Amino acid sequence: MDRAADIPLQGSPPWPARHRCKRDSRGQLFGCLLAFCLLAVFMLALPVAYLLSKHLGEPPACKAEEKAFRMPEFQKQIGTPPATELKPWAHLTVSAPHELKCVPGFPSLLWKDDQTLQSSPKVKIHYENGFLVISKPGDYFVYAQVTFQNQITEKDNCSSGKVTRVTQTISTSSSRYPVPVELLRSSRTVGEIQNWKHAIYLGAIVHLQENDTLFVNVSSAKLVNNKHGETFFGAFLI
Repeated sequence: MDRAADIPLQGSPPWPARHRCKRDSRGQLFGCLLAFCLLAVFMLALPVAYLLSKHLGEPPACKAEEKAFRMPEFQKQIGTPPATELKPWAHLTVSAPHELKCVPGFPSLLWKDDQTLQSSPKVKIHYENGFLVISKPGDYFVYAQVTFQNQITEKDNCSSGKVTRVTQTISTSSSRYPVPVELLRSSRTVGEIQNWKHAIYLGAIVHLQENDTLFVNVSSAKLVNNKHGETFFGAFLI
């Protein structure tokens, strides 16, 4: 009886055979999934490889033309910005010491108009008889340096007495004001020594309107050093 119980029934495979069939079916399923994933990756990589090969194969001239042809969306909407507009500016050097203009208070210096530097005929700063005339309103940096030197002992023709102090000012005149307006001022004491030399520099940002004028006044015009680089005057739009 015990030996008969160990004999398997007809039509039913032994246990190891059933286990091997299940393992084979799982392996086939895993292989199918792996093959499908590799195929999907290959199909996705084809367009990328095609675009990359096309981009690398283009000559540099074609790439430059394509880059130049493409325009950002915001430029398509508002258009190409205009070219940078030239800004007015001027730089003058002083004339000979005897060429001065006497005004109430201090004499106004005259300048060499052939030294005027301009950016464009339409927006240039004009020079007229000691004055810089503004043609375009805006904020300007205005500057001037005057070098005083004890070159002579005679009195200048716009002041009297012994010189013990020198002063420089930058002023503006406008149709908006009844009298000129002083913008900047600086003074130096020269002392009692025989030979001395003092340079005074002034500079500031000021707002100017069209047809406003700028000019430099000094306390002793005969003491102004007119050598190159010693005394100058200018302005430029910022």
